Amino acid sequence: MKLSEVVPEIIALAQATSNYWERELPKRYKNYPRMEEGEEDGPPPPEQVKLKELLATLPAEWLYALLAVADLGSRGLRVAEFASYHKRLLREWPPPALVNGLANRAALAEDLADGLDKLSAQGLDIDMATAPLVTASV
Repeated sequence: MKLSEVVPEIIALAQATSNYWERELPKRYKNYPRMEEGEEDGPPPPEQVKLKELLATLPAEWLYALLAVADLGSRGLRVAEFASYHKRLLREWPPPALVNGLANRAALAEDLADGLDKLSAQGLDIDMATAPLVTASV
């Protein structure tokens, strides 16, 4: 299996999760988006649970690659900086934190889609762009 085969499912689950929270949080917080003492989000939607379960099955190398692509989409990184940024992620994110970090990222679907668009604009797909990174982190 390739990373590109899993990404559409990750994006779909992340988008469904984001849509859920956009609908539900205003109902749960009296002064949304501000949270008052005693107010809670409530249980996560089933899609977020499935997203965490899916991410937990992926190799850590893929999780780092997903985070790098998502950050490529959200942090104004250039594709040329991708490899050096990926190395920084390896130092800064312990593997156990990756699943929760990705699954709880509010704009994961949008960030991944934007990162994929940036790669595509350079004539790359996620498998080509991340192959050297995945190999290097093994």
